[in-house]
Amino acid sequence: MTFWNHFIPNIYIFLSIYVVVYPIITSVMWVIFSVYYKFHWEEHTHEKYEPHTPKVSIIVPAYNEGKGIVKGIKAILEIKYSDFEVVIVNDGSRDKTLELCKPFLSDPRVRIIDKKVNQGKALALNDALPCLNGDIVVILDADAEPDHSLLTHIVWQFRFARVGAVTGHPRVKNVVNILSRIQVVEFASIIGLLRRSQRIFGRIVTVSGIVAAFRKEAIYDVNGFSPDMYTEDIEITWKLQRRFWDIRYEPRAIVWMDVPTTFRAFFKQRLRWARGLMQVLKRHAGVIVSWKTRKMWPIYYESCLSTFWCLAYGIVFTVELIRFPITLAFSEPINIEFQWITALFTACLLQLFMGVVLEFKHDKEVWKYIPYAIFYPLFYWVFMVIITLFALPVLFLPERVVRWSSTR
Repeated sequence: MTFWNHFIPNIYIFLSIYVVVYPIITSVMWVIFSVYYKFHWEEHTHEKYEPHTPKVSIIVPAYNEGKGIVKGIKAILEIKYSDFEVVIVNDGSRDKTLELCKPFLSDPRVRIIDKKVNQGKALALNDALPCLNGDIVVILDADAEPDHSLLTHIVWQFRFARVGAVTGHPRVKNVVNILSRIQVVEFASIIGLLRRSQRIFGRIVTVSGIVAAFRKEAIYDVNGFSPDMYTEDIEITWKLQRRFWDIRYEPRAIVWMDVPTTFRAFFKQRLRWARGLMQVLKRHAGVIVSWKTRKMWPIYYESCLSTFWCLAYGIVFTVELIRFPITLAFSEPINIEFQWITALFTACLLQLFMGVVLEFKHDKEVWKYIPYAIFYPLFYWVFMVIITLFALPVLFLPERVVRWSSTR
């Protein structure tokens, strides 16, 4: 009994310290690395090189995308680039997606692959690959609206032979409520900082499924997209890097997207992302025992530590939530270390603020959403604990083909 009396409090003390210290350390790292990336690489533009304009094939996989696909295709056709084609893959849609796309066939750059059975995004992309004429493959979500200079900014990096993929820069267009405003801050201050920092490490956790460009040769080299993964974009990122293809981040390759505006849709999206990352960590656990893949160690361990942090935060948050009213009822001193909580929130808000500063060049309106940054640690951290708990069972379930199951 004496062992447990000492063991359990010590474990709780460790978890409490981890909950506070880990995000402070990572926030400082992300800010420093992102600022370095900003001045060392981000201003390194394609104008310094001879024009590089290979033929590009844009794939638009679509399942029940009738609400947004027309605007998306119109925006794609307005891209300023000398030689590209658009291949729409209708993956067994049950709405009017196909009928809405047919008028675009009057443009010689547009083709449609009409699949009668919904088999999921990964298989839709794989089926399209043999039909493409371009050496560079750009994948865009059906509701994504790319900036007219997207291909100019994203394609130039493929002049380097080892570049297998380039991830673009998604920005939020449907800013309609507090949930979408929080996501504006998130994409600027969390996802943007993460990708800049990971480029310094030399490896990236994931290309963006909303906008990503691939060398077609590299896709074939890793046997295409995996249909048995919740997130085919994370999986192919890791497969490419295990084959020593380089992956770049291009913040000037901007695409405007719709984000979930209801908690139900947001929960489903983030649950899929969490399940996909856990699947990838499980499948690619071998990278941590191979010296050849040592450049992937930082992103592997950081992904594991972040997942563990969510669980630790959930435990500490729950215990303190139970202890607080009991402490007040018995007039006992409250043992919450306010200086640590202050340091934690300060580090988080500093990270969010720096992310907005770095994004200002690409989105002049982002500064308006800085006040919503305060809701991020209050809302998002608790939300991610719940999502992580729901996602954990995927580690123990057999893998199967993942199909698209809902409209946007």
